Amino acid sequence: MKKTFFVILAVLLIISCKSSPQTTVSGGITLDEALLEASQQIDSRLQAGVKIALVNFNSPSDRFSAYVLDELTANLVDFGKLTIIDRNEIDLIRGELNFQFSGDVSEESMQRLGAMLGAEFIVTGSLAGIGDNLYRIVIRVLNVETAAVAVQYRANISGDQLVSTLLQGGRSGTVPTGSPAVASSGAAQPQAAAVAQPAGPANGTYTFEPRIRAIQGGADYDMYIVRIVVRGGYFSVYLSTEPIRNNAPGNPWMGFGRENNLLQDLDNPGRSYRVVDANSEGNSWSSSLTFLTFQGVTGNRFTLSNSGFNVPVVFEEIILGEPD
Repeated sequence: MKKTFFVILAVLLIISCKSSPQTTVSGGITLDEALLEASQQIDSRLQAGVKIALVNFNSPSDRFSAYVLDELTANLVDFGKLTIIDRNEIDLIRGELNFQFSGDVSEESMQRLGAMLGAEFIVTGSLAGIGDNLYRIVIRVLNVETAAVAVQYRANISGDQLVSTLLQGGRSGTVPTGSPAVASSGAAQPQAAAVAQPAGPANGTYTFEPRIRAIQGGADYDMYIVRIVVRGGYFSVYLSTEPIRNNAPGNPWMGFGRENNLLQDLDNPGRSYRVVDANSEGNSWSSSLTFLTFQGVTGNRFTLSNSGFNVPVVFEEIILGEPD
């Protein structure tokens, strides 16, 4: 009798455990795991060699959006199957279209960006808070010509230390509509104040005395920045082979190898600029100053480098004060 009683009691306990509601919620995967899975899915679904541009990720934070796009880019480049359009080229065209990589941008604008870049597919995505310290990440690949969705990846990610850090500061103190950021208690968190971005340099001419010298492999290199002219959204760097103030000849390699030149913005980490024009003041490269022109430059501190050598040539830090 006692044995029968205990058997019945055990069965009831098992049934009770199976029927009781679950009280825990999955913490989701990490952000890096999600980005690796998304990269693998994109790589497996698209044909080898197609040109793809990672153009936009809508989140409350520029830092978060930049991290997502950078990691996806790095993963896809490592796989080596697809042709990934350089982020600097994307930034240049994005500036012309006047939209941010972390904002809410229409598909038509993103398609237009993709077409201008010569991309066959564009990558976009978004982040939404779904409660209990969880976020929903969505990454889509669109066909530029047809706007058809070629790949779509979805996952829940946990609001761990990395995610929390990337979301700090925000973009404009707002979260995508319908996606409130929440703490583990479910209460809405206060939004962080927007982080002011350094303004671009004022229009005018900036001359340097002494001239800013280039360095190659720790040794001085005979190339100098004479002046910088900022006007109408363009940023032109004038170069000379002479350290003194005169009309000394320019140096052809800085212009003809213009694809190797990179202006790095030290006030806005992660932002860099490629040359949009290279020319000289006179009729020939050998008779006057060479200048390199960039577009959409912000900040006031920079480095300029040329990677067209076995050992890159890098100029000393450029700091712009007030124009002359």
